[in-house]
Parts: sequence; C-alpha cells; structure tokens
Amino acid sequence: MLPASPQSVEGRQVVTIVLRGDLSVQTLSELRETLAQAECCDVAVLDLSGVNYVDSTTLTAFVKLRGRMLSGGRSGTVRIAQPALNVRRIFEICHLDKLFEIYDSIEDAQGA
Repeated sequence: MLPASPQSVEGRQVVTIVLRGDLSVQTLSELRETLAQAECCDVAVLDLSGVNYVDSTTLTAFVKLRGRMLSGGRSGTVRIAQPALNVRRIFEICHLDKLFEIYDSIEDAQGA
C-alpha cells in the first residue's frame, strides 16, 4: 500500500493511494492506516490496478473513508481507479458502483 503525496488539481487536494495484492481482514490494519492519510484531502483516488481480491472488511473501510471525507459538510470524494474485472464485479454486486465513482484509468480518476 503506497500513498502518494497530495497534489493540487484545479484547486482541490487529490491523493492517489496505490493498493496491491489481496485486501482482506489480514491486511485491514495496514489498509486503515493508509486510508487515514487521505481523510483531509478533497479527492482520494484508490488505485486498484494491482488488487486481486477484496473482502467485505475492505469494502467497509472504503465506505467509512468516504463517510469521514463527507463529515462536517465537506464534499470529499473517493474514486476507484482501474479495478480488475473481478474486483469491479464485487463493487457492482454490492451496488457500491452507485456510491463510488469507478474509472478505467488512473489518469481519468485523477483528472475527473
């Protein structure tokens, strides 16, 4: 899990977090720490291009990040970038594709 430094894009703080491997209850502690770094930004781009699997604890962590980014009247956004087809399918089955913006490329997610 590799967080990037926030960048300013059109006046908004955008951070890209690169996630890799299988994201499950075994990696939850590290995932939470990594996601916490994005809470103060306007946009968090989660690069899932290297993720093979996500479980319900991972999805919950993503939803909680979104909630924290929206707390206090803020307008934070979590964008999912370049998920593998099986990971994208999990988002669709859980109807999380309605909650998160999903992009086919990192560049599109960062610039949207």
